[in-house]
Amino acid sequence: MPRLFRIFDRAADQAAEAEIDLLRIRTRASRYNAILGNPEARLDDHSEFNEELAELERYERRAFARRKRAFRAMLKRYPLG
Repeated sequence: MPRLFRIFDRAADQAAEAEIDLLRIRTRASRYNAILGNPEARLDDHSEFNEELAELERYERRAFARRKRAFRAMLKRYPLG
Protein backbone atom coordinates (compact mmCIF):
# COMPACT_ATOMS: atom_id res chain seq x y z
CA MET A 1 0.00 0.00 0.00
CA PRO A 2 1.45 3.43 -0.91
CA ARG A 3 2.58 5.62 1.98
CA LEU A 4 0.04 8.35 1.14
CA PHE A 5 -2.87 5.93 1.58
CA ARG A 6 -1.49 4.72 4.91
CA ILE A 7 -1.37 8.32 6.14
CA PHE A 8 -4.91 8.91 4.92
CA ASP A 9 -6.10 5.69 6.55
CA ARG A 10 -4.47 6.67 9.85
CA ALA A 11 -6.15 10.10 9.77
CA ALA A 12 -9.49 8.50 8.87
CA ASP A 13 -9.10 6.05 11.76
CA GLN A 14 -8.33 8.92 14.15
CA ALA A 15 -11.37 10.88 12.93
CA ALA A 16 -13.59 7.82 13.36
CA GLU A 17 -12.26 7.15 16.87
CA ALA A 18 -12.90 10.77 17.86
CA GLU A 19 -16.43 10.57 16.43
CA ILE A 20 -17.14 7.43 18.46
CA ASP A 21 -15.84 9.20 21.57
CA LEU A 22 -18.17 12.12 20.85
CA LEU A 23 -21.12 9.75 20.54
CA ARG A 24 -20.23 8.11 23.86
CA ILE A 25 -19.90 11.49 25.56
CA ARG A 26 -23.21 12.73 24.16
CA THR A 27 -24.96 9.53 25.24
CA ARG A 28 -23.62 9.91 28.74
CA ALA A 29 -24.51 13.62 28.83
CA SER A 30 -28.05 12.89 27.62
CA ARG A 31 -28.55 10.70 30.69
CA TYR A 32 -27.73 13.69 32.85
CA ASN A 33 -30.10 15.87 30.84
CA ALA A 34 -32.84 13.32 31.50
CA ILE A 35 -32.12 13.55 35.22
CA LEU A 36 -32.17 17.35 35.14
CA GLY A 37 -35.45 17.37 33.22
CA ASN A 38 -37.13 15.09 35.75
CA PRO A 39 -38.70 17.14 38.58
CA GLU A 40 -38.91 14.03 40.78
CA ALA A 41 -35.20 13.24 40.53
CA ARG A 42 -33.20 13.85 43.68
CA LEU A 43 -29.59 14.87 43.44
CA ASP A 44 -27.75 13.92 46.60
CA ASP A 45 -24.45 15.60 45.79
CA HIS A 46 -24.63 18.56 43.41
CA SER A 47 -20.88 19.16 43.47
CA GLU A 48 -20.17 15.62 42.25
CA PHE A 49 -22.78 16.06 39.51
CA ASN A 50 -21.22 19.36 38.39
CA GLU A 51 -17.72 17.85 38.38
CA GLU A 52 -18.92 14.98 36.20
CA LEU A 53 -20.53 17.38 33.72
CA ALA A 54 -17.36 19.51 33.63
CA GLU A 55 -15.32 16.38 32.98
CA LEU A 56 -17.63 15.37 30.12
CA GLU A 57 -17.28 18.85 28.64
CA ARG A 58 -13.47 18.59 28.73
CA TYR A 59 -13.58 15.17 27.06
CA GLU A 60 -15.93 16.54 24.41
CA ARG A 61 -13.62 19.47 23.62
CA ARG A 62 -10.65 17.11 23.32
CA ALA A 63 -12.57 14.74 21.04
CA PHE A 64 -13.63 17.66 18.82
CA ALA A 65 -10.00 18.79 18.61
CA ARG A 66 -8.79 15.27 17.72
CA ARG A 67 -11.44 14.93 15.02
CA LYS A 68 -10.63 18.38 13.64
CA ARG A 69 -6.89 17.57 13.46
CA ALA A 70 -7.62 14.30 11.68
CA PHE A 71 -9.86 16.00 9.11
CA ARG A 72 -7.26 18.68 8.52
CA ALA A 73 -4.61 16.01 7.97
CA MET A 74 -6.83 14.32 5.39
CA LEU A 75 -7.61 17.62 3.62
CA LYS A 76 -3.93 18.57 3.59
CA ARG A 77 -3.15 15.42 1.63
CA TYR A 78 -6.34 15.40 -0.46
CA PRO A 79 -7.55 18.98 -1.05
CA LEU A 80 -11.20 19.33 -2.10
CA GLY A 81 -10.65 21.86 -4.84
